[in-house]
Amino acid sequence: MPGGRAWLLTWDQAHDALAFYRHVGWWEPEPLSAEATDVVVFVDPDRARDGSGSGGAVSRQ
Repeated sequence: MPGGRAWLLTWDQAHDALAFYRHVGWWEPEPLSAEATDVVVFVDPDRARDGSGSGGAVSRQ
C-alpha cells in the first residue's frame, strides 16, 4: 500500500489469529486510551512505528 498503512483489527480471544499475525511480523501500536477493550489492532509489518517502512517490534496492548 504505497504511502499508506494497512491496519487489521481482531478479537483479543482469537488466539490463533493473534499468534499468526505476531508470527508474520504485524505489530501492535500503543493503545490511545487506558480503557480496556477486547479489540487488538495490528499494523502492517512493512510500516515502522515512525512510518519509515522498516518494520516494527511487537508490543502487547
